[in-house]
Amino acid sequence: MVEALKQAHGMVYIAARLLNCQPQTIYNRLAKSEKLRDIREEARGLMIDTAELELFKQIRAGEMWAIKFYLTTQGRDRGYADRRELTGPDGGPLQITIGDLAKLAASEDGKQIIDGEFKALGDPHSGSTNGTSGDRG
Repeated sequence: MVEALKQAHGMVYIAARLLNCQPQTIYNRLAKSEKLRDIREEARGLMIDTAELELFKQIRAGEMWAIKFYLTTQGRDRGYADRRELTGPDGGPLQITIGDLAKLAASEDGKQIIDGEFKALGDPHSGSTNGTSGDRG
C-alpha cells in the first residue's frame, strides 16, 4: 500500500486501482495508521511542489495566465484579487442598515458600484454577460 500511494502521488483512487482494491480499503488503513497518513501527505506535498515549479517556469516565460493566477492566489495582501472583501471597523463585521443602502443607492458612487456589480454578475441589462447566458429563468 505504501508503494501504491507513492506511485499514485497520494491519490487514493489511483492507489486502489494499482492494488486492485476498493478506495475505502485504503481510507480505512489511513484512518488507523499515522505512518501511512504521513506517507500520503509527503507524496501529495511532493506533487504540489512539482506543480509549483512548473508554474514558476511559466511565470518566468512571461505566460500571463500564470502570472495572473499566481498574483490572485498569492498576492492578495498586495491588492491582487478577483473579489473584494468589505469589513467594518478594525476588520470586524460590516453592519449596514436599510437606510445606509438607500443612501448608497441614491448616490452617484453607489450607482456606479451597483452597475459594476451587475456587470460582474452578467446582468443582461448592463450590456455585458461576462460568460453567462443572461437568462435569469
